[in-house]
Amino acid sequence: MTLDQILLGGALVASLMAYLLLGGADFGGGVLDLVASGPNKGAQRALIARAIGPIWEANHVWLILAVVILFSAFPRAFWAVAIALHVPLEAFLVGVVLRGSAFTFRAYELRADEGQRRFGLVFSLASTIAPFFLGVSVGAIASGAIGVANDEVTGGFFAPWLSAFPLAVGLLVPALCALLAASYLAVQAEGTALADDVRRRALAAAVVVALLGA
Repeated sequence: MTLDQILLGGALVASLMAYLLLGGADFGGGVLDLVASGPNKGAQRALIARAIGPIWEANHVWLILAVVILFSAFPRAFWAVAIALHVPLEAFLVGVVLRGSAFTFRAYELRADEGQRRFGLVFSLASTIAPFFLGVSVGAIASGAIGVANDEVTGGFFAPWLSAFPLAVGLLVPALCALLAASYLAVQAEGTALADDVRRRALAAAVVVALLGA
């Protein structure tokens, strides 16, 4: 491996980490939106919308950077990953599109009850499903399940990611996103009536992350 490849690999990892820390918090906002409950659930969802509204689409730049680096600097790896994991990756992309559309439609929906509830449900479900499939893809790559023989990707379209480790990582990523979002929101909610609600969700997410990590 050349020095250029090492540097580009480092840039690839850094961009993915930035996407998880920034874009992941946006996904986590959708996860928290899904589990919002109690008498303050409307206020909880409003807080989430205010927090992620101004910058959430900009965070996808980090993912675009990672894809460009992978495609340009490591084309053979891009080829193998795109073939072996095209099912979870396409599911991830569909989730990204659905959550973005639903978040926007919910903001401009005139029917304050039914319409916003419907779009809100799509937003929260897509925000949970998308990081799950992204985690599944990362788990499949990390497990070494993607094989290449005679210039052909082996293992089919399902075996590389339908196993215990990739699925466990898939569950871990939405939990991490929820923990990030709850931690960020705890700062914004400090001194308000929502502070205790957000803090409890952050602690619950931390417990789930610890269990799944174990």
